[in-house]
Amino acid sequence: PDSSAAAAPPPPPFTGLAPGQTLLLHVRWQPLAVFDRDLKVFVHLVGAGDAVLAQFDGPPQDGEYPTSRWIPGEIIADTYPLALPADAPPGPYRLFLGLYDESTLERLPVTGDSQGRVILEVK
Repeated sequence: PDSSAAAAPPPPPFTGLAPGQTLLLHVRWQPLAVFDRDLKVFVHLVGAGDAVLAQFDGPPQDGEYPTSRWIPGEIIADTYPLALPADAPPGPYRLFLGLYDESTLERLPVTGDSQGRVILEVK
């Protein structure tokens, strides 16, 4: 099936993130269709030139509630920690968020851009 999800609703821009701090990103997923496989979440905090400064890649909810069990329309809350290195250049930063199939690295469509990711600004 054509599976997709929305990160709903996108949070407001983050402010005040400084090198050495950890950002806790709280996300609410809403599947729009049935997933026929278990997917992983990616969150990339990027700086100038799209250099990845911090990232999270792993199953949603620490694997306790895999995407193959998600029900279309339900809201699944999750939190992803991102530790910004102490030597990171000052912001602004951007967050890329999405779902992908670990075996193929294919990103699934999400409410966001055409590359299967939601983009959030961090100042």
